[in-house]
Amino acid sequence: MYAQFRVGGRNVQVHGFVSQGFAWSDNNNYLTMNTSKGDFVFTDGGANVSTQLTDQFRVGAQVYVRHIGELGEFRPMLDWAMADYNTLTTKSETGLEYVQVRSKQCSVCSTMFRIWSSCIPGPFFRSQSI
Repeated sequence: MYAQFRVGGRNVQVHGFVSQGFAWSDNNNYLTMNTSKGDFVFTDGGANVSTQLTDQFRVGAQVYVRHIGELGEFRPMLDWAMADYNTLTTKSETGLEYVQVRSKQCSVCSTMFRIWSSCIPGPFFRSQSI
């Protein structure tokens, strides 16, 4: 799925996916599914939205749902959110990026703050996991 529209003079992009799976195993059940007999209860999907708020600042987020055996039950959760700020308008010189990844098992599983510059070899990372 893909859509693009304008809000307040800014382009907003929306992307999404849905997948349906089948799981089968010969001896063991997997992820709370009855896979020893085969199980179609293996569905997930997500939608993300992003926009360029200014020439230097971009934001985005993704919502994820799943129903895999008894896991998820189609409850939406914030999968990731990000803010990307470029110090120069060329988009490739220097910038800052902040990303948080969440899951049901923890309130914030991973936070990354990154500074990069094309003038200095390699990006500098400061990652924090909670």
